Amino acid sequence: MPSTCRIALANAHTGDGLSSADRKSADIASRLDLSDVLDVLVRELSYGKKRQLEVALALCPSPKVLLLDEPAAGTSPDERKKLIALIRSLPPQLTLLLVEHDMDVVFELCTRITRFELRAGAGLRNG
Repeated sequence: MPSTCRIALANAHTGDGLSSADRKSADIASRLDLSDVLDVLVRELSYGKKRQLEVALALCPSPKVLLLDEPAAGTSPDERKKLIALIRSLPPQLTLLLVEHDMDVVFELCTRITRFELRAGAGLRNG
């Protein structure tokens, strides 16, 4: 059965009770600029909005650590700017582990960078 953003977010709040899940879904949608698409089918969202929804779903259980694997991959320059702003707006106590090949995104977001290379002998580099 096709799902709307509202249903996807509410399902991510399992065990919270329906009214609490709907309230939390509306809150996270508001913070992540998804309020205008809550009743849109997920499959009909633009690629950038789908990426925002993925971040919103990852935040639903209130994690202490968030792993984002190439969140800007395939996004337009405008969507990338919105995604960077969205990631910057995350709570400061949230630890973010970012895997990203777009170094402009990395430099915009990160205060500490560890580079890992799979070549023999390359290993880890911190900075």
